[in-house]
Amino acid sequence: MKKKHEHFERKKTESKNLNWLQKCLLRKFQFEGVAGIIFIGGLARGFADKYSNLDIIVFLDCKDEVGTIAEMWVDRGDLLSAHYCLNYSVDLVVGILYALNKEFMPTQKWRIFHSYRLKWLPTDYKKLMQEAATVKNLSERNLNRRIKVLRKLEIAPKIEKETG
Repeated sequence: MKKKHEHFERKKTESKNLNWLQKCLLRKFQFEGVAGIIFIGGLARGFADKYSNLDIIVFLDCKDEVGTIAEMWVDRGDLLSAHYCLNYSVDLVVGILYALNKEFMPTQKWRIFHSYRLKWLPTDYKKLMQEAATVKNLSERNLNRRIKVLRKLEIAPKIEKETG
């Protein structure tokens, strides 16, 4: 006879455990160049158990003139990969906005649509996201235009305010 699987009920993660984890990570990443850490996924929602993975974004504060990953692909001669990195960046920005607003992130097809209703959004969010998502062609000039637009979103001050 097959043994029935136990039902694991997810319980709200105790805030003391999250605070402990955050302090440990901050100590681990407490060196020059780390601007902040954000928990996403179950940790951000306060629900996690022993089967949960840790979804963490680490922001680096680069004082040197370091290029983006997309610009690295330009140096490698692959503009398609460079533009793909920016497409992925747009998705990451949206995810960060949901985390900063302490909201659940909807499935991919609804993510942008529902993001317009978030309590906090960067100035000119919808216009800038439309410009950042628009790929006119796979040129380096268009890539630089898109990078410039993504930088105009200026979410770093909000991240710093929320994470300390």
